[in-house]
Amino acid sequence: MNRSRILVPSAALLWGLQLAFLSPAFALILTELYNATTAEVGWVRGGQILTGEIGIGEPGPFDGLARCE
Repeated sequence: MNRSRILVPSAALLWGLQLAFLSPAFALILTELYNATTAEVGWVRGGQILTGEIGIGEPGPFDGLARCE
């Protein structure tokens, strides 16, 4: 089987698993360790989605704005 035919479905699967696992885990960390309310967790998650900080190692849309090169 061609390598590219496997790459796209496996990347989609891993991205979906990452979102399905990390979002609830992050919410549990915020509520248990920092006593955050559900509204506060919602604001944090909304901010993460807005800035593109969903994935690990994936650059968001605003990542390059603060860099001075």
